[in-house]
Amino acid sequence: MLALAGVLNADPALFVNVPVVFDPGQNGPIGVAATKTDLIVTEYCTQNVDTIDCMGNVTVLTTIPTGPVGPCSEKYVAIAPAQSASATPAPFTPRDIFVTQGDEVYKVSQAGATLFATITGCIGAGTPHTGITFDHVGTFGYNMILTCETGGVWKADGNGTGTLIGNTGNRSEVPAVVPLGFGLHGGEIWAAAENMDQVNSIDNMGNVTPVLSWVGAEAVHVIPSTLCALCTGGSFFQGGNK
Repeated sequence: MLALAGVLNADPALFVNVPVVFDPGQNGPIGVAATKTDLIVTEYCTQNVDTIDCMGNVTVLTTIPTGPVGPCSEKYVAIAPAQSASATPAPFTPRDIFVTQGDEVYKVSQAGATLFATITGCIGAGTPHTGITFDHVGTFGYNMILTCETGGVWKADGNGTGTLIGNTGNRSEVPAVVPLGFGLHGGEIWAAAENMDQVNSIDNMGNVTPVLSWVGAEAVHVIPSTLCALCTGGSFFQGGNK
């Protein structure tokens, strides 16, 4: 199943409100990533990276340094999957947590935040919307995938070395590498293009193809057939700021 900008084939239910500590009009959860044991969330106008337990208690895991664009930016989060241990040319450690901020990617844990990669030219004229996901399919070497405000689509290996794949020509937000069974553009990167009201597909040669028209598209998520078993026994978690 595919989810676009929070639109699901199901009735959503509120799990928890992330505390507003900066600006009630701007703050709230932005990036969300879940495993069988962890729910990780980033906040819009703070540098906090939070964990949320099954009772809805929010705890700050760590904070990342304030970047050149200031605290109010869309910081997205991804957790390295098991497949990333096979990433080429350099593997990742599965379960490592990564957070984007402008042209920076941080690896975070309870021990703190360390700069993992810098993606050249990822900051555009507006608020950064740097998206992140991992290739679970293998089309892009099981590497980290990053999308930029300036339209760039990158992959990064376990050493933090970035390689430009292609450019959509406009803001590209939260991407997903869709399954091979998704028709003609299966196994490719699908990335939301909010300013263009569409979803683009990018293949491993950098070719860009519009695949869906969707007003205000902000994110693409592939919902697996076996949902995350965290807390509820099978859920998809999504956040949104107020």
